[in-house]
Amino acid sequence: MNYLRITDFKNKDSQDYCGAFMIECTKKERDFTEDYILPDYLPDAKKILRFVAKPVIETRFIGSSGLEYSGSIYCRALYLAEDSTIRCASFTIPFEDRLSSENLTDECVDFLSPTIISPICRLQNPRKMNIRMKLSSSIEVFKGSSTMPEVYGGTGREEKHIQTNIKSVPSMNVTCIREDDLSVSEDIALDKSNPDIAEIIFTDAEAVFDECRSSGTEILCRGSVTFECIYRCDSNNYHFIRRSIPISESLVGDVIPADCSVFALCRSKTPEVTVLPDEFGLKRIIELDLSYGVEICCKKEKELLYASDAFSINHEIQNSISPITVHRPEYKILSGFTVGESLKAEDCSLGKEDTVLAFFLNPEMSLQNTPGKHGKLYFEGQCEITVIANRPENPPRSQSFFIPLRFESDRPFMENVLYSDKTVCRASDPRIRFDGENLYADFELSISSDITASTEINAISAIRLLAGTEKTKGESSVITVYYPSSSECEWDIAKKYSITRESLALHNGMTAGEIPSVVKIPRGF
Repeated sequence: MNYLRITDFKNKDSQDYCGAFMIECTKKERDFTEDYILPDYLPDAKKILRFVAKPVIETRFIGSSGLEYSGSIYCRALYLAEDSTIRCASFTIPFEDRLSSENLTDECVDFLSPTIISPICRLQNPRKMNIRMKLSSSIEVFKGSSTMPEVYGGTGREEKHIQTNIKSVPSMNVTCIREDDLSVSEDIALDKSNPDIAEIIFTDAEAVFDECRSSGTEILCRGSVTFECIYRCDSNNYHFIRRSIPISESLVGDVIPADCSVFALCRSKTPEVTVLPDEFGLKRIIELDLSYGVEICCKKEKELLYASDAFSINHEIQNSISPITVHRPEYKILSGFTVGESLKAEDCSLGKEDTVLAFFLNPEMSLQNTPGKHGKLYFEGQCEITVIANRPENPPRSQSFFIPLRFESDRPFMENVLYSDKTVCRASDPRIRFDGENLYADFELSISSDITASTEINAISAIRLLAGTEKTKGESSVITVYYPSSSECEWDIAKKYSITRESLALHNGMTAGEIPSVVKIPRGF
C-alpha cells in the first residue's frame, strides 16, 4: 500500500518539526584484568603507593549496525621499590567496544564519556602487577527526527482533506564538537623553599574547562590544568609540588547555535616533562607538555510541534498513536562550595610521627533522581583522598580514605520528569595538614553540570485511510482543526468545505466578521 508523509503543519517548513530525540541513553560497563611486567630499567616493587587510570576515546564510528569506539587507558603506578626508593611505571591498555542498535545512522550525534571505576593495582611478585578495573562508558545518541505522521492508502489529493490537531512541547537541537589535538606547554619554576631537582619520579596533569559559552560562530572555553609532581632531590629526599595553570581555547564547529547550553568534558593523556636549568644553571624548572582532547555538547532550546489527533473529511481513518520521549535542556549548574573535614589519626591509619609527603584528591558527584531535604535537586558523591606519609627511619607509605559530599541546588525537583546529567567536579586550593592527632583536609569544590529533563508525549505516527469508506452526509459530531489565514472570511471557509455559513457560525459561536484562529468544521456537507 502506498503511503506519504504529511508535510503541511500550519503551513510551516518541515524542519520546524524535527527535534533532537535521544534514541539511546545507556551505560556500558566492561571489566578489565591485565598483568603488567616491570621493564628491566625499573627496580623490583615492594608496595603500590598510588595507581592512576584515565580512559581516552581515540576512534569512533557510527552506522546502521551501531556505534563502535576504541581508545586507550593511560595508567601510572607509583610504587615503593625494594631498595626503599619511590618509582613510577607508566603504560597503556587498549580497549574497544560497541553499542549495537538498529536505530543508529550516520546522521546521529553521539556523546561519549568514559570513566574508570574502582581501579586496583596489586603486586603478584616483585616484577609483576595485576590491574583490575571497570570501564564505564556513558553513551548518549541523538538524532533529528520528524514528528510528521505517515499517511497510508492516500494520495496527494486525499492528504489535503486530512485535518490535524497540532500541539507544541519544549524540545531541543543538539550539536557535538570534538577536538583531540589540544595541548598546553608551560615552564614551571620551583618555589624558593623547594630544593633542586635530581630526578622526576611521578607526574599527573588534568585539564578541566570550568566555563564554556557559545558566541554563535565558536565555542569559547576557559579552565585550568592541575599539575602534580613528586621529585627526588640530591639528599635522596622526596618533595611534592602542585600547580594550577590557566588555559583557554576557541573551538569552531560546522553548526554552532547561539545562546545554547554548552557542556565540555576534557580527557588528558600522560603528561611529558623535562627538567631545565634556570638562569643560574640549577635544575629548578619543569617543562610541561600535555596533550588533551575535549568533547563538547551544545543543546539549543526549540519548540517541537506534533499531531495529537487527525480527521478526514472524505474517508474513515485510523490513527496510530506512539509514545515519544522528548528531551529539553533544563538548565546548567555552575556552582561550588567549601569542604572542611577533620579526621582522627587512627581513622586514617596515620601515626603520631608521620608527616605528609604528598596527597591527591579525586572527587566524584552525580545528580540524584529524588528530591532533596528541601524538595530541591541535589548531588551526592564522595572524594577519595590519598595521602603518602613519611615516618623517621621508615620507607614512605600510602593510605586512602573517603569524605562524603553532598550539594543541594536552588532548583526545585519536579515529579514525573526524568533527569539526566553530566557532572564534572574539581577540587582546587587543597590544604592537607596533620598535627599528630588529627588530619585536616580543606579544599574548594566546583561543580559543572548539564541538566536535561525528559518527558513522554503521545503523537500520531501513522494515519490509515480505510479503503471503500466515505463520510455520510448530514449533521453529526464536529471535527477539528482548520487554521484560517488572515485574509479568509466566513464565506471562503464555508465554500472550501461545502457547508453553509449558518452551520459554520453555529458550531464555532461566530458573530458577523469574527473569525477564530482555530475553526471547527462540521462533519456533514
